[in-house]
Amino acid sequence: MASSLIVWFKPIRCSLSEVNSQRNTTIDGLRGFLGIGVFIHHCVLSFYFLKTGKWSFSDPTTSTVYVAIGKVSVSLFFMITGYLFWNKVIGSGRFCFRKIIIGRIFRIVPLYIVFVFILVIFSLRLSNWQIVESPNKVADEILAWLLFTISGSFDINGVTTNLIAAGVTWTLVYEWLFYLSLPLLALFTTSFRAARSTIFSAIGILTIFTLRNWTGLDPSVGFSFAGGVVAAYAAKNARVRDLLRRSQFGILAICLLALTSYVYPYQFNGISTLLLSCFFIVIASGNSLFGLLNLRAVRWLGEISYSTYLTHGILVWLVFQSFLAHHQTYSFVVLAGIATAVLVLVNSISYLVIEKPGIRLGKTIMERFENGKD
Repeated sequence: MASSLIVWFKPIRCSLSEVNSQRNTTIDGLRGFLGIGVFIHHCVLSFYFLKTGKWSFSDPTTSTVYVAIGKVSVSLFFMITGYLFWNKVIGSGRFCFRKIIIGRIFRIVPLYIVFVFILVIFSLRLSNWQIVESPNKVADEILAWLLFTISGSFDINGVTTNLIAAGVTWTLVYEWLFYLSLPLLALFTTSFRAARSTIFSAIGILTIFTLRNWTGLDPSVGFSFAGGVVAAYAAKNARVRDLLRRSQFGILAICLLALTSYVYPYQFNGISTLLLSCFFIVIASGNSLFGLLNLRAVRWLGEISYSTYLTHGILVWLVFQSFLAHHQTYSFVVLAGIATAVLVLVNSISYLVIEKPGIRLGKTIMERFENGKD
């Protein structure tokens, strides 16, 4: 509802018009649902946290839908990344790793800096504006967050900031690993041979693993990226696209999504990722699920999905901690509805004010390397 109203504003209509001819609209629509899916998952988690003090679905009566919606959404987000960036590797143009890294920095970092700043303010507020740890330790903790918690998610000034953020930053570590892996993976194609990019890629990957002490990374997440890579190849074939856009495959895709959510709600594994990959290939081929993914309001949710994913934990924590005093279900439903509307509004503003200018600046800088050698 909130998204349906917001898309009538001129800046948002213009933003959607700019991307209509440049992007796969069904992917954008899917991202919109995934961002809201993670938000709902964490709303329910927060509700149980207030009841039990544990950040888990400890109540056996909890519907597996709430559990699965988070896992499935994150897995599909990884597939989208794999699809989009492998398309750059196998596309008709020259693969320029430098442009990709610059684009990612200006796409991800501006909002992320604001996100960390808000976490610091929250940590100080919850500490009554007192520095309760040594300044050096607080500086190290802030630095760890600014580095996308690659070395781990630390408290800031004694406050459990990872809980406030709903623990979302772990996925960014895998995203950066995938970006840095592209030159190495591209060596297996026939179109890319660039020594400097490959060396930079290897150094970046080694740095991440070193900061993680060579532990704490789940190899099974790679299956999701691989699903996106397979989808990139499938969607390049015109016959496959024409076939998978038929309504029968839309029904099949919905059934695959439901089956995965019901049978494998708690984990990433080969079978669940295979089923999700089949679902995703249908969407990447342009199947809009009977027009649902092409709705303007849904596509706008996709446009602001990074803001939604990154900042929703702060909003959920603020709203639920402040107002959900008696842990009543009806209060939870009302607050979740209000929080959703506020989330869409705030993230629409953050996209237009922070993300979009950053994207434009990144494109301006990338244009300077358009004819340069990688």
